[in-house]
Amino acid sequence: MLPNFKYHPDPLGTEMFRQDGPKTCCCCGRQTDIWYDGPYYGDRNLNDDTGDDDEMPYEKMDFLCPGCIADGSAARKYQCMFQADELVGEKPEDADKQDEWLHRTPGYYCWQEPLWYTHCGDYCELLGSVGWKEIEEMGLEDEIADTYDENVNGFEFSFVREGTYQHGHVQCFLFRCRHCGRHFITVDPD
Repeated sequence: MLPNFKYHPDPLGTEMFRQDGPKTCCCCGRQTDIWYDGPYYGDRNLNDDTGDDDEMPYEKMDFLCPGCIADGSAARKYQCMFQADELVGEKPEDADKQDEWLHRTPGYYCWQEPLWYTHCGDYCELLGSVGWKEIEEMGLEDEIADTYDENVNGFEFSFVREGTYQHGHVQCFLFRCRHCGRHFITVDPD
């Protein structure tokens, strides 16, 4: 069972965790059937203790369990964060919210630099990859038309309606404000 990630409520659905076990968590040493398969960011080479600023190898954090992300122990042990820290909107001032989002929330992979929406003084929830078909199925067409920011996305809104597909060459990532419930998208072309 996954811990509650308030800014990324379904990391199995977004495929940032895999269920392929049992594996041994590289952080806590416990057995896990679910392990992290998403990005992380840091400056140290995690293969040694010299502190060299070499390129970060991914193999050192194989099979990181969800609990070690949720409690912050993975970020502390590996001196990393799970977000690229690229925001759309104002950065929340609350240090606890910043820490939870950077160090205790699974990130996500995309073609371009991952962007994360903020709204109502907080980080939004990442709901996952969508295309226009999924936006229509959720009944969010009007809301997305209202919140769409061409300056952020670099595409006219008509392109989103005609050219985006879930998991396609041009997809969108859907975010929802935790406070007012408004939805936002980022467009991600390969």
